[in-house]
Amino acid sequence: MRQHNYWQPLFTLLSLFLFSLILTGCSSPTKRPFYPRVENLGNSQNMQLTEYEVLDIDLNQEISEEDIRTAVEIAKSQVFKLAPKSKIVLVQSGATVPDTTMQEIMMKHYRVSVYSGISQAKNTPKVFKKNDQSTVTSNNSFIRKLRLASARAKQDKIIVYWGKMELGRLDRESKTRVWEGYNGGSIPSSTEYLRYLVRFAIVDVNTGMWAMYSSINKEEPYKRRSINSTSEDIAQLTKVKNDAYLLSVENLLAQFE
Repeated sequence: MRQHNYWQPLFTLLSLFLFSLILTGCSSPTKRPFYPRVENLGNSQNMQLTEYEVLDIDLNQEISEEDIRTAVEIAKSQVFKLAPKSKIVLVQSGATVPDTTMQEIMMKHYRVSVYSGISQAKNTPKVFKKNDQSTVTSNNSFIRKLRLASARAKQDKIIVYWGKMELGRLDRESKTRVWEGYNGGSIPSSTEYLRYLVRFAIVDVNTGMWAMYSSINKEEPYKRRSINSTSEDIAQLTKVKNDAYLLSVENLLAQFE
């Protein structure tokens, strides 16, 4: 009579388990990509406000020479200022709320309220005519709606700002710096410099007059991070952005006060 070996299946399973451990130990660990995240880097184009939305520019509107002359005369009779302690509505393009750092800097000079800077251009309400052809019926632009809300809240000015992180490298042939936008992800090994560009649109709530201002920027060398260290890159990007905020507000004050 043949005897059954009841331990054989157990030994087989144990051998397979040990073999899988050996294969796992010999294989190379999967490298995870580095994705630094900095608050509101501002390069996402699908949510960004356009100058047309902020400055109430209708590209389809017919403009006569008389319209231009009238606008010139009105501009001559008014002085555009941004007085200290003004009541402002602060908006960051592409963000639901402005960066905390920018709010804190602005609050040192103005009385600040905040508003969403998410573009609504793709969500414009439509109605249907009898022939079932849809058409846009609302002429109320983003800035007109915001001016009305600001007027009801007794605000003086609306300040919209755009921010953009850029990575730079030196072109060895032309000896010039080449810049490209950055919005997260692994920082290329060719990166040598960092900068954060800030520009403003200031809109008067009462008159609709506006002014655009692009601040000078400060370029900083990129210090390559240690292997597998994400915190160093995040700290560098955050410092560059916050330094740019501080410098841009100082320049804004000097320009309009």
